[in-house]
Amino acid sequence: MNIRFCPTLLSALLLASTAAANEIEQLQILLSGAAEDIRVVSLDSNCDRDSYADKADLSTGKSHGITILDAQTDRIIWQLDSMASAVCADITAVDTNQDGYIDRLYFSSTAGQLWRVELESQDRDLWTAQLLLELSPGQPFFTSPDVVVSQDGTYYGVIIGSAGKQQALQNTIIFYRDYCLHAGAPDCSTTKKSLADLQQLTNPNLAQQPLDKDKYKNGWYLPLAPGEATVTRAVTNNYTTLVATFSRCLASQCKTPGESRIYYFNPFHFDPHPKLESKPYYRLVESSEPLDEPVPFILLPDPPSCNGQGCSPHGAIIGGFSFGDSQQHIELPELGLIVKTWWHNHRDD
Repeated sequence: MNIRFCPTLLSALLLASTAAANEIEQLQILLSGAAEDIRVVSLDSNCDRDSYADKADLSTGKSHGITILDAQTDRIIWQLDSMASAVCADITAVDTNQDGYIDRLYFSSTAGQLWRVELESQDRDLWTAQLLLELSPGQPFFTSPDVVVSQDGTYYGVIIGSAGKQQALQNTIIFYRDYCLHAGAPDCSTTKKSLADLQQLTNPNLAQQPLDKDKYKNGWYLPLAPGEATVTRAVTNNYTTLVATFSRCLASQCKTPGESRIYYFNPFHFDPHPKLESKPYYRLVESSEPLDEPVPFILLPDPPSCNGQGCSPHGAIIGGFSFGDSQQHIELPELGLIVKTWWHNHRDD
């Protein structure tokens, strides 16, 4: 099987994931009735995972948050500052009404906070930021949230994992249900949630998992092993989410300096992929360092061979994400029918 680029398929996979940085690429919004190009930047420069301060530092006068700039002039359009923690991960931009303009942002902070910013109004004075979720101290977020649309279209699923470095604390992979489909909807005035408001999952088979319906409606979280931390953003395509974690090992316990896990599940029902059976719902990778951020790829079969007596059929199309040297495949529908569960608006200059 040859590895070849297929622009249509590869673009669909790229659309299903989010790639940004502390300075997000140029986006376009509607402001005062006209299209305007913006950039979204964070105010934080020191975001080293091994040296971050696990405490609020507003008392020192340091300001955290995000800033929206005019892409042409760098004029400040809007700011959310004076946060008590740093924004060190990618900012996720969403077009909720699919009109071609960005109208919502999701981002995380090192205080284990998940935020939503509404940009739907063409009056920037009406833009709002809401804290959706906050974890206990010592469970910071260093990756961007992945945002997927539920299968019935009634909510956005926001997927993210924590990365605390203290062995005594347990990190988690989180699936938060955001029922605010557009600004001003009744379900947008939600109160801040904590892990105690979400359903803890201990079994990938929900039929065998005791569920609290109220908590499960808010979302779920999966506790990780002691010392295990999320090291990549989650990516979702065709109702399959992948996210990598890493654990450093003591010399007396491990053959290698560390162990990586690539989790692989349906976030809406937390079903593990059939190829992984029921347990474990992750793939083990021995590694001395954390895996790289996931990059989408497509494996296309060779063209059909024809000898005058008919053509042999195409082989299966395989798509997935590469975490550095480790590849994880996901099943794709028939050619040209990839199901996008998230979209990312990108406009050429």
